[in-house]
Amino acid sequence: MEQKLFRMVQEAYSNVPLYRDKGVEIQEDMDSSDIPVLTKEEILSDWERAISSQYLMPYLQNTLSSSWTSGSTGTCLRVLWTKGQFHESLFPLWMLRSYFYHITPTDRFCYFYNTPNVSQKQKGDVAYETIENAMGFCKENLSEENVIEIIKIMQEYKPKWLMLQPSIALILADVIDNCMEDDVLDIQYIELSGEMLLDQHRNYIKRIFGCDVVNQYGCHELNSVAYECPSGQLHCLESNVHVEIVEGQRSLPDGEEGEVCLTTMNNKVMPLVRYKIGDFGVLDHQHHCSCGLKSPVLYLTKARSITMVKHEDGSESTPYLFVHAVDSVVKQYGDIILQFRVIQKEYTYFQVILVVNDEAYDEMEDLSDSLEDTFLNSIHETKMMDCEFEFIYTNRILSEKHLKKFSYFISEVES
Repeated sequence: MEQKLFRMVQEAYSNVPLYRDKGVEIQEDMDSSDIPVLTKEEILSDWERAISSQYLMPYLQNTLSSSWTSGSTGTCLRVLWTKGQFHESLFPLWMLRSYFYHITPTDRFCYFYNTPNVSQKQKGDVAYETIENAMGFCKENLSEENVIEIIKIMQEYKPKWLMLQPSIALILADVIDNCMEDDVLDIQYIELSGEMLLDQHRNYIKRIFGCDVVNQYGCHELNSVAYECPSGQLHCLESNVHVEIVEGQRSLPDGEEGEVCLTTMNNKVMPLVRYKIGDFGVLDHQHHCSCGLKSPVLYLTKARSITMVKHEDGSESTPYLFVHAVDSVVKQYGDIILQFRVIQKEYTYFQVILVVNDEAYDEMEDLSDSLEDTFLNSIHETKMMDCEFEFIYTNRILSEKHLKKFSYFISEVES
């Protein structure tokens, strides 16, 4: 193992109870396949045992930063950081943004969120927030009228770039294409992440906005994993993550497809070692990319995709509205939801499966009514107001072997 990777793995296995319980003695000359892989479900079984003993006091004093992810499959995980380690994890991404596309931390940008980070502002039916040099918009209720209003607010704000999911970028592009002037926004750069980026979608977004459209691959648990250079290659950000492709426990050689497996190089509070995130790909260490970067190139073969909520009139809504609803429950009741899945059975009938911790499950008879009110009152999509929701509670993690992968939302309504 390379020295920095060895030190990170050794520190994790020395200080984190979750790893100490595995009984593996970390040695510099050992093969990575000798180190057990890690899944979200392992962490969720006893979350606090994934925290390093070196950071227990800051954790108890509530001075650590945290990020919360529902993931592509609706498995909810809270990850702790120090602010310094969090910012260090983003440094290689900012270096390449600046080097390749002249985007700096002081440039104004716009993004979309599930749950607000600060107090929201309101303009008509549009909710938004401003933080330093950034303006964010709520992903809910993205009707044509609201998207037009969002674009007008962006016009006044004058962002240099946008950070979006492909599905959100497509909604903006479609409204501009059909309802507004093509040059309504002077955007110099768009960064897409969080979902599988298809060539036809990229080409459409690039045609409408007339700027660089760049893919950034990452996850909330570790931040950025790989970044696209001007030659179109996803280069691994080695100073933030060590990337492997695995089959079961075994690390695969270049050219063989398997699961993406990541090890953090910066988060010592809650270090994730050989952590599988559910995506599939192929690595290439021997490339000769014309951009000049030597770091491995990652080819994603199967990653997060999105299914839209369908309405009887033929329109669609983003399923992020369900992520926002779960966020609202977590904010109200704490980290009681371990996993969730929403299934659209009919146009106006949805099944909501909530996996909660044992303590919440035992209290669900008293808790369910207020929890469901919180969930439903957080959905502001107009076309969802008269829908029926059936809630199902369990304290058993849903096995991905028996569920459609890459989706916390599934629609069984035929297009």
